[in-house]
Amino acid sequence: PHTTERVVALPWNVMPILPTMTILGSAAALPAMGSQTDTLQRWHRVAWHLTHIGAGVAGLALAQVAGLDPVGMRLGVGRISDHAAISVFGNPTITGNVLAICAPLALMFQARRVRLGAYLVMVAAILASRSTSSLAAVGLASLVVWWRYRKRRLAVSVALVALLVAGWVAVRGG
Repeated sequence: PHTTERVVALPWNVMPILPTMTILGSAAALPAMGSQTDTLQRWHRVAWHLTHIGAGVAGLALAQVAGLDPVGMRLGVGRISDHAAISVFGNPTITGNVLAICAPLALMFQARRVRLGAYLVMVAAILASRSTSSLAAVGLASLVVWWRYRKRRLAVSVALVALLVAGWVAVRGG
């Protein structure tokens, strides 16, 4: 059976507006977050919820890649032409960007299941979104978290592997 695939895109003249709106919205939200999250316990809850939201989005993205997308079957969307995961955001780059924000938050928790499980699911979904900028962002943010938590040997090892892979990709021309 033939299935149709849709690409969700905006006109070229609207695209530059979105990053500007995101920056302005974030700047407007910061004072509110500062007044509502006055204790470390509240910030911990925010990170906990963002980690779980990210893991859920990542699970949906991975289901889409596997062809098990319940949302896409009902709504007629779910994959784009290159079969990159789009989750609920309608765009693989946005999916990767949101997960690149949420994934390093998972590394701060003591529970091993949350720390490793949620983190690896989100990184796998970033790979499935095929967003190289998101992969670079989560890699850099993870290195910072590992360095701050004194896991410097892990941070240096991952950085070296990333540099080797980047060098190999650059030499191969792809």
